[in-house]
Amino acid sequence: AVMPPVIEWEGHDISQRYEATADLQAKIKITAAAGIREFKVEIISDVLTSQVLEGIGLTTSFDLIHPGQYAEILKGLGFPTGDAVLNRTSVSFDISPFMPLIPLLGSGDSDFKLTVTDNDDATTVASIMVHSSKEGENPEPEPEPEPDGPEQEFPGGGANPLDPPSSVTEE
Repeated sequence: AVMPPVIEWEGHDISQRYEATADLQAKIKITAAAGIREFKVEIISDVLTSQVLEGIGLTTSFDLIHPGQYAEILKGLGFPTGDAVLNRTSVSFDISPFMPLIPLLGSGDSDFKLTVTDNDDATTVASIMVHSSKEGENPEPEPEPEPDGPEQEFPGGGANPLDPPSSVTEE
């Protein structure tokens, strides 16, 4: 048998979880020497719940080769579908545009679990794992209390009223 399918997250260690931000590049490359027969995606997420996904016309698990009603939305999100996947020996796709949306929806972990089966019936499973922090939702560490006293507000400690401008003399 040839090599089982390989799932890579370009520039990243797919075994690690990354913070989902607008800068997070999520370019995924699948190599399957025997050709891809099946490519399923499952979204396991605290944030991208089935309700949220239904709101954008998606579901928590879908089949990229037989996307059915989800074909258009998947294309819009950057996923290849149908013949762009079936029997291909290499498929690359970029779901980076998806990443900045996740923190808008909430905080928590989101996994995109990819299951790829090739024409030799070898299956590889890997997850794109991200974490999101919603703005204003996670309590920030408490700021340091401001020291009391005029030293803080008036550098040099001069808390006296300013002289009227007419009495300013050039040094």
